[in-house]
Formats: sequence, C-alpha cells, structure tokens
Amino acid sequence: MPGILFRHIFTELLKVLLVTTTVLVIVITFGAAIKPLSENVLGPVDLIKFMVFITVPMMQYALPFAAAFAGTVVYHRFTTDNEVTAMATSGMPYRKIFAPAAVMGILLTIVMGGLVDVGVPTFWQAAKRIFWNDGTRLLAAQSGRGEAWVPAFGKSEIIADDAYIQELDGADGATLRLVLDRVVAIELGDDKMPATEFTAQSAAVDQYRIADRAFLKIVLANATVFNRGENQIARASIVRPEAISVPTFEQGPKGLTVRELLAARHDLSVFPTVALARSRVLDLLDSIDLWRQIGAAVEAKRTITFRGTGESADTIYEVTAGGLRGRDLVATAEEASGDDKAKRGFVTIRQFELRSGAKVQRREVHTPRLRLTLTALAGERTLRFDLAAENATVFDAHTTERGGSTSGSTLGRGIERPIRFSETALEGAALTDRSGLNDPELRAVVHGADPATFAGPREELAKSLDSFQTTLEKEIEEKANDIVARLTQRSSQSVTVFLMLMNASILAVMLRNRTPLMIYVVAFLPAILNILLISGGEQMLRRGVTITGFVVAYGGNVLLGCCCLVNAWILRKH
Repeated sequence: MPGILFRHIFTELLKVLLVTTTVLVIVITFGAAIKPLSENVLGPVDLIKFMVFITVPMMQYALPFAAAFAGTVVYHRFTTDNEVTAMATSGMPYRKIFAPAAVMGILLTIVMGGLVDVGVPTFWQAAKRIFWNDGTRLLAAQSGRGEAWVPAFGKSEIIADDAYIQELDGADGATLRLVLDRVVAIELGDDKMPATEFTAQSAAVDQYRIADRAFLKIVLANATVFNRGENQIARASIVRPEAISVPTFEQGPKGLTVRELLAARHDLSVFPTVALARSRVLDLLDSIDLWRQIGAAVEAKRTITFRGTGESADTIYEVTAGGLRGRDLVATAEEASGDDKAKRGFVTIRQFELRSGAKVQRREVHTPRLRLTLTALAGERTLRFDLAAENATVFDAHTTERGGSTSGSTLGRGIERPIRFSETALEGAALTDRSGLNDPELRAVVHGADPATFAGPREELAKSLDSFQTTLEKEIEEKANDIVARLTQRSSQSVTVFLMLMNASILAVMLRNRTPLMIYVVAFLPAILNILLISGGEQMLRRGVTITGFVVAYGGNVLLGCCCLVNAWILRKH
C-alpha cells in the first residue's frame, strides 16, 4: 500500500509540475521578448531563436515556484478529500506521507544544479550573442530612440535622426543595410577624445558576417570631415571611415560552468577584460625596457638603429644624438642657451635600404629635435616607434649640397620640411618575456620597478604603470569576487526548489480549511524573500567577499528551512 500511495502522489505532483512549469516559462519568455519585439531590435528568425534560448534560463525561476504550486494543489486536494487523515489514522507517519514530495524535491535539486551550472550559462550566452552580433539592428533601434550607438571595445560613435533597415540578398557578402538620415560619426583617439568627426546628409551601413563576428562598413554621402590632428575641415561626396568590428560576446563568469569557474580562479586572464589590462601592463614594462636601452645607447654615444616593419623591413634608420629628454632625442646632453644655440648641432638620421646584402643610403635628415612615439599593435608583442621632426633639413639621394656647395656624392640639396618615419622597430632590442608570469609575480615586478631607473618620459611611464597596475588589480578583484558570487548564487538557487516544495506541501496539509490560492500566497511570500536575498547576497559578494554577503545569500534558504521544520512540528503536534 505505501508503494502505491507513493507512486500515486508522486505522479500527481509530476503532472501538475510539468503543466505549471510550461505555463510559467512561456509567460516569462514572452515577457523577456517584449522589449526586443517592441523596439524591432531582432528580425523574425533571430527573435524566435532568442525566445528558444531564453526559455532555459527562465526555468531557474519558474521551476521552484511551479514545484511550490504543485505541492500546494496536490496535498491540499488529498487533505480536503480526507486521504491524508486516513493515512495518518492508519498509522502512517507524516515522513512517509511527504516522502513523494521529498524525493521529487531531491530530484529537482539535482536538475536545478545541472540547470544553473550548464544550461543557464550556455543558453544565456547564446541569447545575448544574438543581440551582440547584430550591430545593424542595434544601431537602428538606438537611432530610433535618438541615442548614440557605441560599439563595445570600439573607438567610434554614430548618431542619426532617422534609420530604416533593408534586407540584402548577401551576394556581395552584406546581409543587412541600414540607411541613416542626418548622420554624425565620430572616431575616438587613444585619449577617448574625438580624433575625426564626420557629418553627412545620409549614410549607408552594411553588415558583413565572418564566422560569429559582425563587421559594419559605413559609406557617408556629401560629408564634411574634421580631423583634430590636422586641424582641417574637408568636404567629399563619398567618405568611407574604417570598418567597425562588433566583437564576439565576452565569456564572463556568468557563462562558465562550476568546473570552469574553479579553474578560472587560478587563471583570470581567460576573461578578456583581465587579459587586456594584463597586456597593457606587459606592453608598458616592455616600453620601459626599450626606453632604457635607448637612453643607455645615447649615454654611450652609440648609434641607435631602427628598422622598418612589414613591407618596409628592408629600410634601416641610423640615428645619432647627444641626449634624451623625455620623448625627444636632442643634439647635446645639456640644454644650449644664448649664443651656444647656433653651435649645438643636430640629431642626424641616415636612411638606408638593403639591396643584395649591401646598405644603400637613400636619405639624410638633420634636425635639432627628433620625437619618438612608442605604440603597441594589438595581438603583437613587437612595439613600434614613430620618428617625427617638425623642423628638419632633408637631403634626398641625388648630389650633396650643404650651404650651396656641392660635394658630388649621392645626396641632394637640403629641403626644410617636417618628416615622419612610421612603424619602425628598435634593432637589437632585448626584451624580457614576462608573459608566463602569474598575477602575484607580475605584481611583484611592477612594485619592484624603480622610476629613478627609467629613461625617456620617466614621469609619464611611472604614472601609466601605476594606473595600468591599478586597473589590472581592479579587474582581477572584480572577476575573483564575481566567481565567488556566481558559485554562491548557484548553490543557493539549487536548494531553493526543494525547500519551496516541502514548505508548500506541509502548509497545504496544515491549512486544510483555507483555499489553495491562499495557501500558495502564504508559501509564496517567504519564497520571494528567499529569491531577493539570494540576489542581494550575490550583489554584495560581487562588490567584496564578506561574511555578510554569504549570510544574506544563504539566509533565505535558512529561513525557508526553519519554516519547514516549524510547520512540520506544528502539524505533528496537532
């Protein structure tokens, strides 16, 4: 008999649970899809995919409340039909009466554990990636609201008065075209200030897809262009700014399984923001080493050799200077003044080309001051130097003339003009490979760096190193806290379904004279409080790992557990 009753109650619970979960998930999914549907952010196919993907994350909230509703309805019906009374008077203890609910609660806890560990992260990331990669529709939606669109990790901003989308056949690779009216596009510099501004009467934005990435190509018609560096305004009938890459959605802690979260605690560089902050510190340490080597060469009065990169790899620049002041190579180590200025000399740059193993001089430049600008290219460890001089005398390869006299060699008359040599690498540079250092080791290297030993722009390097290290430590702390918060939230959320089912089932028997809706409301209130406490504790742990955060995160489960024990004691006593 107990086996038959167990199967009967368990089957009734399962049927109500499945129906209730289905209804709740559909309702919540439609609620989540209202915003992209009303704002026309997603196309029909992407909207359907989004709704399918979002159903799994919504189950972590629907399943506990559906279980509580199933426990309320089933056990209240058994109670009002006096079946629970019959079982109790026949000598069956309450632990056996509630055994079907307990077993179902344990099974649902296991399901919830797998759901929040694998299902929710996987499908949540898939749903978010639909928004992330569809840059054209995001731009259209934000233009319709009068907002500027700023691509993540990008250096551009676009704002337009009106926008509409055209579907393309993809013959030339473009899948969507966005037509904009009265457009302003801004390209930002490294200082986050506008470097180039475009204004146009209209523009077309085509979206291209390569693998899981999207690229936006913009064509502006009848545009006005202002460049801050050149301080000039120009007009053109057609302008094509650089393509905008919409990067792949960042795989943050929310999208990792428990095993991946535990592994990430020992290697936080798996997160793009931490990896970016770390690479900036490493690049700056390499920059400090390069400036030191340039300073040492100047002090030893050695020629500094730069070599072109890429297609200019056969070009060599030999620089002779007497001193290094900040970013500038100067003719003498001491600042000249008065009549000495005419005698201070020049920094000399000799440009050669390698031909069949021999060096052929192509140019010679004399300048009182040569500015060195150090840059790092994304994805490459090689740091590049740009050499620039505002006041330079340039002798190109013809016949040498200085002061009107001809020496009959290969260089011609000197011409006064600015000159620039871009993307050169310091020849013979020796850099320490620090990429294998873990975070504590890298922190020790940074703290051990003495600004007094820096060369070149010492103050700027010291400030940048301190700023980059602070940013890296902040990113590391945020990601470490986020991992702890995610693990806590998932463990607490998994147990919730068992406690909510048991609490509702016990209340249904204890409050037999009340309606099922009233009983569910009584069980619903502490369940809502539990969800709020879990979320609140998670947010507290993300700001900083404290005992208070753990108490708040697990406090709701403790409260529900106490309610179950107290209600069971009252039911048994009366």
